[in-house]
Amino acid sequence: MPQKMKTLLVAAFLAGGLWSPAALADESKIAEEFRGATPGSPIEIRYDDWNAILQATVLDAGMSNRDSAGSARAETGTRAVRGNTSDTRNEGNRIAFPAFTDHPDNLVMVREIKEELAAIPADVPLKHWDKNEQLAFWLNLYNIAVIEELSAEYPIKSLKKLKSGSRSDPGLWDRKVVNVAGHALSLNDIHTILVEKWDSSLVMYGLFQGYVGGPSIQNEAFTGATVHHQLVAAAREFVNSNRGMRPKGSTLQISEYYKENKDLFPNWEEDLKAHFVSLTDYACMSASRTRRKSKPRLTIIILPTCLVARAQTAVPLPATLRHSMTCWWV
Repeated sequence: MPQKMKTLLVAAFLAGGLWSPAALADESKIAEEFRGATPGSPIEIRYDDWNAILQATVLDAGMSNRDSAGSARAETGTRAVRGNTSDTRNEGNRIAFPAFTDHPDNLVMVREIKEELAAIPADVPLKHWDKNEQLAFWLNLYNIAVIEELSAEYPIKSLKKLKSGSRSDPGLWDRKVVNVAGHALSLNDIHTILVEKWDSSLVMYGLFQGYVGGPSIQNEAFTGATVHHQLVAAAREFVNSNRGMRPKGSTLQISEYYKENKDLFPNWEEDLKAHFVSLTDYACMSASRTRRKSKPRLTIIILPTCLVARAQTAVPLPATLRHSMTCWWV
């Protein structure tokens, strides 16, 4: 493998109200191979190739201005309305799945990147990495696996059936899709590792779900040096969009994705309201609690969380990609 890495001491981002201290996490519920960390470790993973793929295939929609997309129009000559008709359909980044389905070599490259990345902990145990480097590793591995799996299912408009599954045919999130340090893992297994090891509501915003009602796919890879700032930015984008959370009178309408991550909010309504206040400019949300004797209701509505976040452009990836992940340490 080419030596693309530089020796680097990566500082941990454990300060700040949004980032829960590591002491709160309970690693006893995850495999021994995934426990532990080395603060100040010089180990760094470079994601140059994955970064190039994201920049070539992700359409950045920017921050929501909370304007409704309006009513979808029927095609000429028919009354039928096709595709996403939700008023949130213009929000959130999109990924060009045809870049993988129409160009099989690109999908092979994604699979090779996933396998090379997943193989690193067998050679360099995770306990020798610092926690930010581990966090970036798990987030990138999860998102690579999601994109690979969804590309294999494309074209689809809704993920409803893929999310449910059955005992004989597990849903996409319960399939064993990657092997790390001798453990066959599903997307839900990786989610559990993240929740148990970091105990922070921020981690949920780094996990691309493939649908409009979830966090956006980012147009750059997570890195140990930037992961905290990237997660905060992703959280702010999602919370300040109609597909994530929107106040409506005394009610907060939120994405079902929060319900899927309920373990991150033990005191459900109070934790969620505090979380939203910390990420938005809606002073009225906190002020409303002092103006009313009764606390605002928190209504969970199901936004179109199963509609695929896809762009239609089919683009070939740069031919110079070497699809290799390397690490270096001293």
